[in-house]
Amino acid sequence: MINSISSSLRKVPNVRICFGERDGEMWLREMPQEIIDFEFLPAGKSDEDLHTKLQCYDFQKMTGPLWCVKLRPEPDCSPDGVFREGIEGYPHMYSMYWGINHAITDGTSNSTLCGFIVQLLDDVLAGKEINDEEQLGIYISDERTKQALREQEARVDSDAVLRSKLTKEYQSLFGRRSLVTTLFKDVGEEKARTLHMTRDLDLETSAAFIKRCHAEGITVNSAFTAIGNFAIVDLLAKAGLEQESYSIRSEHVVNARRYWKGDNTGYLGCHITPLLTSVFETPRKFSADFWNYAKPIDEELRRKINGGTVLQMERIKSIVPKTSDIDPTFEFEFCLTNMGDLTKNVTEGGDHVKLVSKPEVVLVSLRCFSRTQSLLVHFYRTDFSFQVHQESLCGLNFISTRTAMETDIKWLWKSTETEAFYEVYTISYQLTIATREPLLEEHLIQTLTHLFRKLPLLRACYGQRNGEKWFREMTEMILDFEVVSDTTPQEVHKRLQSYRYDLEKGPLWCVKLLSEPPSSPEIPAGVDMKQFCYVYTLFLGLHHGITDGTSNMKICGFLVQLLDAVMGRKAIDNAEQLGVFISDEKTHQVQKEKLASMETDAQLRRRWVEEVQSRYGRFSLVKSIYKGAGEKVPRTGVLERTLDTDSTMAFIKRCRSEGVTVNSAFTALGCMS
Repeated sequence: MINSISSSLRKVPNVRICFGERDGEMWLREMPQEIIDFEFLPAGKSDEDLHTKLQCYDFQKMTGPLWCVKLRPEPDCSPDGVFREGIEGYPHMYSMYWGINHAITDGTSNSTLCGFIVQLLDDVLAGKEINDEEQLGIYISDERTKQALREQEARVDSDAVLRSKLTKEYQSLFGRRSLVTTLFKDVGEEKARTLHMTRDLDLETSAAFIKRCHAEGITVNSAFTAIGNFAIVDLLAKAGLEQESYSIRSEHVVNARRYWKGDNTGYLGCHITPLLTSVFETPRKFSADFWNYAKPIDEELRRKINGGTVLQMERIKSIVPKTSDIDPTFEFEFCLTNMGDLTKNVTEGGDHVKLVSKPEVVLVSLRCFSRTQSLLVHFYRTDFSFQVHQESLCGLNFISTRTAMETDIKWLWKSTETEAFYEVYTISYQLTIATREPLLEEHLIQTLTHLFRKLPLLRACYGQRNGEKWFREMTEMILDFEVVSDTTPQEVHKRLQSYRYDLEKGPLWCVKLLSEPPSSPEIPAGVDMKQFCYVYTLFLGLHHGITDGTSNMKICGFLVQLLDAVMGRKAIDNAEQLGVFISDEKTHQVQKEKLASMETDAQLRRRWVEEVQSRYGRFSLVKSIYKGAGEKVPRTGVLERTLDTDSTMAFIKRCRSEGVTVNSAFTALGCMS
């Protein structure tokens, strides 16, 4: 399995994809290193438990992979090579589960990927040589869909009759509420989950159903839309909403490839149009009139799908003003996805692997609304399968790798005077590190990912709350990391001194790696440079509003320790937090106690009043004498002097013999200079 998955990672382009931040925007990029998420499961794990786990799976969005594979042995294997499917010579039976983030794929791509993994597994078991250079499929952006969209938008702009018709249809959606969500208001659950129910029809029933659809001159897609409408009517009536007829709105997922010019086979990715809307008046009773009811549905859906209505409607949405506070996007009764016949995409295997049952597709994309029903339809080897998904969700983002903190803002505390004073400052630290093996970019990305998850203050940013500035947790993980070259440490520090952090979004820190080692690094005593022969310079930039010198030193230590763990391939527990991030409440408490003691001590109070009053009217001598000598462009000059070990120890020893602290000695040095 690991060999097969590794080959699929190298041969299938979209399974190598993850996310990355670029110039403040989210991009798709190739994974910096090969990472496989595979698990061999015990036989007792149920399908329901596994699908529930995969529906809320936490994919590593920034490092990948955005997919996972689980394998479970089945109990009904037999030593004589015969089990329930009746396939002789294949005594070992397993269920394989493939979970994948919807952002990089769609139903067409998913069925193709399932075919690839089955075929590769058969080749691996056969001992065949696999050419990982040969790519399976082409992964592209939505540029071809955008081109089709531009063409349809131009058609709308040039056809006044079409524009008027589409405008009326779109405006009719405003003010219309979903009957399902209205009737079942407040019956959702606090914890988001998706329930699914699968029904498989056997070969004879499937063939009879398809034959009847053909005889009536309608598509299977239209027939299931009609079935969905009547199912919703039955649901509404049983819940107490009795009417002669019901206006049922359904949404349809459309494969965007159908609107591309030229050959569209072999293209992988998430190529789905916006949802196609249809609204049909549906009677309470149907029985014998079902097929007559389904025919107008078929006519409308054929016209809309073949005519590109779903693309044309995007132009209408951009020019029609909103006439209601209600967003009509999700005010529908159910959504239908027809994946069609998967047989040609899902390879059945070979001499060593046989696919003995149809792929079970479970919807794992989480949408941003409270409750809806989705109907998913597909064929395999002419067997028909359909699934009903009931989603009761709590505002989750479509990209499932985000955590709950993205939707439920975690406010920390209102920004204090101390934090406000220091937020105009930025800090930069320079770390010279030596490693046993070359330090790769992916090593640092993994390290910074762990640092973000384990260190609470590095997840902090600002936000407005009731007109005041507060600290809050970032709503998603963003890493500001860069490899810099053709520059000097001085230039990097200069850049970090005026670094622009995204205060409202985060992060309030950054890391730069200078690929060239320092010209003459100071090697501490006891470090064997024969073993640690690769030297690098790391720069840590920090916004002073969230940290101080004590915290910074700890962060540097955490960074080095985590990097060592990553390069040592050690397991890291991200749930275990490093440090506690708190407000200045403890400082305020001490301040209150000191003020209280001063209120009861008149002599102490008088002395402090006199000292404070003496500062008034006094001007800085430096600023007074160098008045007007500043520069138009603000900058910070840095002059660094490092004392060797002997000089440092001699200075500290002299301070102690004189009975003064190093701090006091340096204050005296500062005054003298």
